[in-house]
Amino acid sequence: MIRVLLFVLCFVGYDNLIDDHADPDSVKAELIRYLEEDDFDKTVGFAEAAVEFYRSRNNLMDMAGCYMTLGNAYQRMGQYEEAIRNYNLCSETMDQIGGPMAKVNKRYILNNMAVMYLEMGEYDQAEEMWNRCIASVNDDDPGFLPQYNQDSLRCLDLATYYQNLAEVRLAQADNDDPNPQEKIDDAISFLEQSLDYSERYGAEPNKVASRLTGLAKACFEAGRTDDANHNLDAALQLATTLNDPYMLAAIHLLKGDVKLKLGQNENAEREYLDALSLAQANHFGEFEMEALRGAYECTKDSQPKRALAYFTQSAALKDSIYNKEQQALIRDFEVKYKMEEKEHELALQQEKNRQSRRLLSLSVAVALLLLVLLIIGLRVAFLRKRRNEMKDQLLFVVAHDIKTPVVSQAQLLDMTCEHYEDMPKEEIKENIEALKMSTDDLKDKLQNIIYWVRNEMGGLSSEPAPFGLSALVDEVVQELSLQVRLKGLSVANEVPAEWMAFDDEKAVRTVLQNLLSNAVKFSYPQGIVNITATEEAHCYRLTVTDHGRGIAKERMTLLLKGFAPYSQGTEGEVGTGIGLFVSQQLLSRNGGKITIESQEGQGTSVSFTIKKAQ
Repeated sequence: MIRVLLFVLCFVGYDNLIDDHADPDSVKAELIRYLEEDDFDKTVGFAEAAVEFYRSRNNLMDMAGCYMTLGNAYQRMGQYEEAIRNYNLCSETMDQIGGPMAKVNKRYILNNMAVMYLEMGEYDQAEEMWNRCIASVNDDDPGFLPQYNQDSLRCLDLATYYQNLAEVRLAQADNDDPNPQEKIDDAISFLEQSLDYSERYGAEPNKVASRLTGLAKACFEAGRTDDANHNLDAALQLATTLNDPYMLAAIHLLKGDVKLKLGQNENAEREYLDALSLAQANHFGEFEMEALRGAYECTKDSQPKRALAYFTQSAALKDSIYNKEQQALIRDFEVKYKMEEKEHELALQQEKNRQSRRLLSLSVAVALLLLVLLIIGLRVAFLRKRRNEMKDQLLFVVAHDIKTPVVSQAQLLDMTCEHYEDMPKEEIKENIEALKMSTDDLKDKLQNIIYWVRNEMGGLSSEPAPFGLSALVDEVVQELSLQVRLKGLSVANEVPAEWMAFDDEKAVRTVLQNLLSNAVKFSYPQGIVNITATEEAHCYRLTVTDHGRGIAKERMTLLLKGFAPYSQGTEGEVGTGIGLFVSQQLLSRNGGKITIESQEGQGTSVSFTIKKAQ
């Protein structure tokens, strides 16, 4: 599992004075040992020393491991601000490393940060991070890491993130949200998705039981007590098989809550007492409190004497927990003092290291010269690798973009042929229109692919000729009229009729088709798309403007670099970015360039230049 790979990164150190000639693997082994022993004081002090140790060797992967370990240690100590700071440093280092494995590691960093934001009550932050995790999984290239990209492993990760999103929704519903029922319904939907993935792809039994319990809790909050009981019974059966006392106690508590709400006080009391027995045997203080409070509620009206006993035990337990919390607070202050001492010692050691480095200035100068030569070689290799990666990515997009519409067309044709005799004419017409729109879309994609291949092979030449700019716009609008009409859009051609261009008409037509297709795809129904032009010194600038959902900053950066992850139009249409990529290549042959301006939720304007006719 990927978590095993992450664990290899999680190394922290035990000797605050790490020798410059120390063996990196020995340092890792020693540091991991102290993390496993939960010695967070030493873990933090020596992980910070290890960061400098690996930084001096330009070892980014092991540096990222140090930051990951620091974040993990601070998180387990409850110092969330420091944990988040170090997780962000780990994420930045992963960005420098790059590659698919760094992307997977960043997902687990986001997950850990989201857990902390949830505990801090910053629900929007937690939700955003888990949504980014889900988007990252859905955006993975299926070929980048075959062992991880098996459907089972990917979907089990998605199950975890959906369960976490459900916890956010339930927390929001419990904290005076104006629409608590809506949040609870969202939580049920997320948990059902999580449970479906877990059962279909063979999640560990304890995780299935956890998701059943979470779904039961959400159903209980929604008033669906029968569904809550059904899921709790299934969870109890799994937890009993696993002999997991913590999960069993939680399930008995929730079953007590359900039966109490149904007015089955005696059965509810038995559930609470089962939970109390498990909690006392395993020192689950919080569960003890909840079980005693529940038993008190069951008996306060019918058995006041017994209820008083439950109340007395609860009060005594509360005092005991309070004293333990005070002792833990004192220990935290002691740990903080020890950490400050270690930081002071580390500062002294760093000063000694700086003095030693000054004596090596001549050697450093020689090393820098060698490093420059190495960087030049690496840069050449990187550019070659980047070009090959872009080709591979295009091949993946090509396969997907051709396969999807062809399969869709085949299914629609099969359905129409099978039911032709019984199908209303209006429905037949709709199916034919859908087939035409899918065929036109496939034609445009194939044309883009052919342009790209010809350009790569050096067989794409520019053939400039005079043509009417406004007339060309009208032709392209007519070609896409079906998509425009089905979405209820209107396209305004505001290009002056008398303007004549002198450029490669085929290339301009392809670029305009791609831009207008994108504008239609990401416009809201019943909207308007404007096509305008402005006159410059030796060219016209043609602009396609929609008022749709806009482009996120992260996606725009990827679009301008080349390919971007898949995105969906306002009615589920798939966008790959290949059309924009090919358009850039077509324009670059004559020194042209595409310019994009966009604001999320308000729309996008894409413009490019066309040469004037003299």
